[in-house]
Amino acid sequence: MKTIKLLGAAAMLALGLASCSDDKLDNGGSDVAEIDHTMYLNVAISSTNGFGSRAYEGGDNPGFEAGEAIESQIGTAYFVFYEEELGPDGKTGTGKPGKQVGEIAVVSTFSNNVTTDATGSVLKSYVSVVPVSVRKGDHEPKFVMCYVNPVTPANIQNPIDYIETLTRQEVTTGTGANMRFPMSNSVYYDVDGNLVRATKIEEGQLFDTEAEAKEKAEEDGETAKVNIYVERYAAKVKFAVTQTDAAIPGYAAGEGTQKFTLKFVPEYWVVNAEGKTSYITKSYRAQAANGTILGSNYTLADANNIINKRFATATEGAGTILTEANQWAWNNAGLHRSFWGCSPAYYSTQYPEVASDIDPANPDKYELIYLTENQVRTGGYGNPVNAVGETPAKLTDYVRETTTGTVGLTSKNPAAAVPSIALYGKYTITPTTTGATALPANTSFYTYMKNSDGNANIYFDVVSKETDATGAANGNSAVNGGTSMLRRFINQLSVLVKRTGEGTTEDPYVFTQFDPSKTPDLQYLVSNLTIKRPVDAVLTTGVTGEAVEDQVKLAARRRTIQLNAAPTADQTTAAGFTLCYASGNSYVPVTTANLTDVNKIISQNVGYADYYNQASAYFNIPIKHLGWYRKGNLNRTATTPEGGATTYTDNTTINWNNVMVGDFGLVRNHVYSINVTTIKGLGTAIADPTDPTVPPAETTDYFVAYRLNILNWAIVPTQNVEL
Repeated sequence: MKTIKLLGAAAMLALGLASCSDDKLDNGGSDVAEIDHTMYLNVAISSTNGFGSRAYEGGDNPGFEAGEAIESQIGTAYFVFYEEELGPDGKTGTGKPGKQVGEIAVVSTFSNNVTTDATGSVLKSYVSVVPVSVRKGDHEPKFVMCYVNPVTPANIQNPIDYIETLTRQEVTTGTGANMRFPMSNSVYYDVDGNLVRATKIEEGQLFDTEAEAKEKAEEDGETAKVNIYVERYAAKVKFAVTQTDAAIPGYAAGEGTQKFTLKFVPEYWVVNAEGKTSYITKSYRAQAANGTILGSNYTLADANNIINKRFATATEGAGTILTEANQWAWNNAGLHRSFWGCSPAYYSTQYPEVASDIDPANPDKYELIYLTENQVRTGGYGNPVNAVGETPAKLTDYVRETTTGTVGLTSKNPAAAVPSIALYGKYTITPTTTGATALPANTSFYTYMKNSDGNANIYFDVVSKETDATGAANGNSAVNGGTSMLRRFINQLSVLVKRTGEGTTEDPYVFTQFDPSKTPDLQYLVSNLTIKRPVDAVLTTGVTGEAVEDQVKLAARRRTIQLNAAPTADQTTAAGFTLCYASGNSYVPVTTANLTDVNKIISQNVGYADYYNQASAYFNIPIKHLGWYRKGNLNRTATTPEGGATTYTDNTTINWNNVMVGDFGLVRNHVYSINVTTIKGLGTAIADPTDPTVPPAETTDYFVAYRLNILNWAIVPTQNVEL
């Protein structure tokens, strides 16, 4: 039995290696094989101790957590070998991996011999001798890649520059006790600034016989072994809700005297805006200014400049690189690991502003997955059902590495460009009157404008005709003491008028405003107007004669009133007036031809309400990464008491102009802990459970006080969130 060592988590491995013949190499001093043969290698695999765990402040290195035993179980390991790349002269090595050589070595049995190094970053379980088959004509192997528990070994026997672009969808395989975590070589920059991916096989570490390899391992110890550091593809997310004061009083029922207390009841959570794929080995491919992925990797200096440079929009030091003391130390050669990476989504150049930007007919437009409420509740799109209220609650998830670059963070909706926790639930609504009972579960409501308390006024649907035909005709509220949203919109409406007269000298036109206090006027408007989301033509077509800038990107939750149709001649005769709308400095009769203009002007006149369909809402929590905790973060405030240590606190809002690369994201082999401690704000309305969850572009103040932990898995500090 042989052992393996893993970076960051205990692992148990079993090695079973296929090899060619044991003929001794005889090549006249050249490293080119003249016959097929087998050489032997002492290998020690080290897994980065998973997800980091101790408090992380000011850009120092995170702590580490070994995690669960199953996260470090090893079923099969594949070793792929490379010769050294030769320079232009065809003789001098460049120090980089070249052509793939030999056969893949497959290992599937390991004994458990685990120790933890002094840094806490590495747990070791040693693998002794690995046979390395070499084909005739191959150079000696100088580098090795290791793939532990691969999703599939397809295409791994390829050049490194191809491997750097190879992706997978899965970050775990199997289920239950058979779950395994795919891993590959840790990728980082060494002390000389070289990008390390494949592990170098030093002189004196390849042996012609197994006996010689074992003898040298006993004599020379670590120097006779090739140490390979591996890390999991997955990021680990832990989530908990320990809310204390979820009830929010003071929501006024429109213009009425009744007030209501709203209480958010969490039901489901999910990682939203997750990348669709993950690289099988961490990427540092360079990106052009327009977002295009390039064929070369970032140098250490270039990567650091991108990560620690303020955007041109920053309120301080715009476009400058942070001083060294204020930077985030995202790479640690001594720990054989880095704390950042470029996922496939990092190179995305398109992000949605609103849910309607996501076109089911063009599913590949965006690199991130924006789930619907229905998918979250039912496990659609392959995501797990994470129910907050279950016993035991499902509060851990493993997800793909998802990071965001400059293009995403400076887009029109950066909140939609970063992965986040979406917490879904429903509101209960209770009148503040002493002894009052809560409204029926799933009572839909709207919010529109604000009352004197600073809270939004809430409105309700119109009573049904079956319940109260007269009330429905008058647009009365389905909730006693409340105001219907339709009535509130009608009270706001001023661009529709009644025209009487013949337009002659004897009988000139007379234009009269509707008066909702008069039953005929009210009933006419109630019967001809509907609360809805405007059709695309209303949103995407400017009013006749107006500029293109008049176009609207409307969030899925928004609702307004729209005229159902232009009145027919018979309807105009029955009403006793011609329906007109305000157009410029005149009133124009409403016709089928100008109905789009009419409805656009109506929506501009009354504005939009947020519709909480069946009281459904969600909170969006951007997942902070280690970069957030750098000393130079303008979204945090430093406080230094006299004679005391400096502490940093998050500002009450996220100013997206001041974010930096590395502030948000999910990086492989890191653990993120998000703890919701308080829910006292109003969540984002869900008007249609089939709409993709696209975080609001205009919202900057949802998450007031949250911290995040990454664990060994590297630990990101725990995010305590007040909503």
